[in-house]
Amino acid sequence: MRSKPVSMLPNVGSAHPLSGVRIAGRDFFWPLAIIGGLTLLILTVGTHFAVQAFNRSSEIREQILAVNGIDQRIDEVAHMVVPQVDWDEAVAKLDVAFDPKWAADNIGKFLYQTDGFDRSFVLDASDRPISAAEQGSAAPLASYNGFAPLVGSVIAKVRGLELARPPFPAVPSGTMVSHPIQASVLKTVGGRIAILTATLVQPDFGRALPRGARSPIVITEMIVDPAFLELFSRRFLLEHLHVRMPGEHHVAGESEIATRDDQGRLLGYLAWRPLNPGYLMLRNFLPPVSFVGAALILVALFQLRRVQNVAAELIRREAHSRAVAFHDPLTRMPNEAFFREAIAARYGDSEDAVPASIVHLVDVRNLAPTCASLSDDGADELVDELALRLCELCPDDGVLARISAEQFGFLLRWSSHKETARFVARISEAVAKPIAVDDISVRLGCSIGSAQLASGKDARDILRAATRNLYRTIEMARVM
Repeated sequence: MRSKPVSMLPNVGSAHPLSGVRIAGRDFFWPLAIIGGLTLLILTVGTHFAVQAFNRSSEIREQILAVNGIDQRIDEVAHMVVPQVDWDEAVAKLDVAFDPKWAADNIGKFLYQTDGFDRSFVLDASDRPISAAEQGSAAPLASYNGFAPLVGSVIAKVRGLELARPPFPAVPSGTMVSHPIQASVLKTVGGRIAILTATLVQPDFGRALPRGARSPIVITEMIVDPAFLELFSRRFLLEHLHVRMPGEHHVAGESEIATRDDQGRLLGYLAWRPLNPGYLMLRNFLPPVSFVGAALILVALFQLRRVQNVAAELIRREAHSRAVAFHDPLTRMPNEAFFREAIAARYGDSEDAVPASIVHLVDVRNLAPTCASLSDDGADELVDELALRLCELCPDDGVLARISAEQFGFLLRWSSHKETARFVARISEAVAKPIAVDDISVRLGCSIGSAQLASGKDARDILRAATRNLYRTIEMARVM
């Protein structure tokens, strides 16, 4: 029966021909994983910054739209007053002969019920109040005292435009004889922002003309209240629009524009929640993109697995090829190529001082003729048993290799001449012990040649020196 093949492979450090194969799988997988991770990170960060830039651009457009919208809304509020003030009947009832009831019904009540003006006042030619209304009802004239400082600038502007106005035709006309003369301003009234408008009373077709050079002025107030904001937000698509006064804290994530009076003083802020169309678009596209991304990831993982399997098979084949190239097929021991690599790794590539070592070449006499006289299984069993005995002698930090059919080599650390002689004797004893194969007892002998290693020596020189010593030993054995 054939004995168990030898599988003992002593450690040779960096000289091991397969030392690079173990990390080949990691070298293949991790670069791909890192590249994939970095690509995903770049895409994520890039998408984030792109969405942020898109949202910021959209927010700036919203702010510009809101600023223009406020100016437009102020003009619209002012023009609401024009039909009741640029009117021949208004000149007759407010200027030619003042009619308090007409003023209350057509100014105070009508402007409140129809257009939502909170307060209105009629000033005479001397800019003194002659009619006052609040929430559509009559109010004391003294309530104007608090408004006088707020509307002084717009009254002065209206009076200046009135002075520059051309005279009206002396006879009625079939066309408009005047153009609206108005001025508006934003002010804080009672802790709330309001639009204050001053409108000059003028004829439309000239059937009633002012009494003097100065005509009455109608003052109106429209509070920027929830109804005003609701209409404004619907028109300009601003979500959750509200007024933030200067003393209130800014809410994170909100966009806003400042509102100022005609002197540039801050009144408050119009604040709203920006649309953020970038994130809205991202949320809408996230489910299909996630599905497609997951599918691509699965395909990539599947392909990566296939590539990994191919790479693993290539690595396995390379390892097998290296094993065949550097090991004896019968005993599975390192061969001569492996042995040379071990010597080169330990001494041949370094000029530094290293621990001394010694090489023993063992030539088993008549091994080839003896194997030829045995059966195939018997020959294999003989070589296996011989290799196993030599492996048992090799220390853990040594190297044992089958150099040729009849030669084995030891690479050992040098200790002393006495220890070297003892080890050589043990080799001779191990080879000389009878081996039972094919029902016969086989006795073998050996010759041993040794050479001590030195730094900077080529592995071929070291083996050549050991071989010379081996041949001398063989010749000496023949002579004896």
